[in-house]
Amino acid sequence: MERHPLDLVSLTAGVVFTAAAIIGLTGAITLGVADLRWIGPALLVLFGVVLVATSVSKADDRRAEDVETHADER
Repeated sequence: MERHPLDLVSLTAGVVFTAAAIIGLTGAITLGVADLRWIGPALLVLFGVVLVATSVSKADDRRAEDVETHADER
């Protein structure tokens, strides 16, 4: 079985969700009602950053494959 490359987006998402679950279950951090209004927008911004980072890395991979393909054709 071959070792697959590290997927930083999935690793980061897993760590963030695990940390959020542990904090939520243990009650280590208590948020006031006023602080909860920032959770929705913060999650949307984070989601947007992840989408942009993922699309940029995939575009770089496609460019690298195109360069290799054109180099092999010569």
